[in-house]
Amino acid sequence: MIVFYITKTGRMVGTIEGRIHGKEHLDIWIGGRNKTSRIIYNWKKNKLGKYEPDIKDKAQRKIIKDIDKETNLVYNFMIDVTTKKLIKKTK
Repeated sequence: MIVFYITKTGRMVGTIEGRIHGKEHLDIWIGGRNKTSRIIYNWKKNKLGKYEPDIKDKAQRKIIKDIDKETNLVYNFMIDVTTKKLIKKTK
């Protein structure tokens, strides 16, 4: 999954779903490059041959797995612009 967000606020502006991204996905940009950033969440095969997010942080890995199951969940989160981690939106 690729997440695009406003660099100053961390608000999501779009995503590209999927576990594996080719050049055509990596060439896409949502918003102006001077105002938005992106995070690419890569997946890898584990020892059992199943794909899982290639993220060391267990909490972040769980969030990505949950979003993979229900893609609309991504918009319940934003990016912490300091840590570059997904955090739950506050209302």
